[in-house]
Amino acid sequence: MAAEEKAFFESFGIDPAKIRLCGFCGGEGKNLIYLGWANLCGEYVKAEFTPNVTSEHLQVDEELMKSYRNMGFKVGNFDIDFDSPEDFDDTVPEGFISLHFMNTKIPWLLEEKPEKDLIIPESPKEWELHKRIFNAIKSKKDKIRSVRVMTKHFERELTRCGVEFRRMGKLEYKGYRNEWVKRFRPSFADEKKVRVACLEKNASLGNLFSHGYAHALDRRTARSELNATKKCKSILICNGEKRGYVLLHTYKLSAETLESFGNITLTSANFAWTYCQTPESGTGPYFYRPKKK
Repeated sequence: MAAEEKAFFESFGIDPAKIRLCGFCGGEGKNLIYLGWANLCGEYVKAEFTPNVTSEHLQVDEELMKSYRNMGFKVGNFDIDFDSPEDFDDTVPEGFISLHFMNTKIPWLLEEKPEKDLIIPESPKEWELHKRIFNAIKSKKDKIRSVRVMTKHFERELTRCGVEFRRMGKLEYKGYRNEWVKRFRPSFADEKKVRVACLEKNASLGNLFSHGYAHALDRRTARSELNATKKCKSILICNGEKRGYVLLHTYKLSAETLESFGNITLTSANFAWTYCQTPESGTGPYFYRPKKK
């Protein structure tokens, strides 16, 4: 602490090492923000001058006058201000004034650096909690509404194409996705990595190909191969909506029709082939027929 700063605190009878601190936090990654305050008890001394106050000055907004009264000043690297009991009734006892100070230029001496622009978190206010809950409920409702809209679209298109279908149950859907990965994962691909890429957090099954774990036909070649393949009973997995369908007469479905279905996986009932559309633009679709062992 510089001599000027130390003399300022000592003039109030304050030992800087014993000041009550509000906290430390990281500044620009090089310095430390040092916050503190001390309550002072003493005698108020009236100023020995008479300010030149006009009637216009007396009509100034009360909050503005309050802000002028609490304007701070600098002592060395410290920003100083004072607060009276009527400003902070909870923290300043009656008969005291509070000296607040902040220093943003204290060097960081440890080897590890503080996080840049670290902000001390404050407890959320009641209205903020209500807003978070409201937004969470709204987001959930919007997601459910979106799933319902897409489900109606799937089923309307399947009906229009003359495809008979049956919805899968939740356990049947989950079990089929696990079986799909088991059947189509190449022996050279790491099983744990493939399961994470295709199954974790309801990921797209098409990640098996877009992540390079298996080599498949893609884009125009994949669409042509699907249209040329004899299709009978198949399974349709809608990855984003967590829906699965058992389809009959799949030969009526073309690659062009499936384009409007988004993130889906169509697979023959005997796992002889699979066709995947992924949510990422510029990748897929993929057609994959595993080699017979």
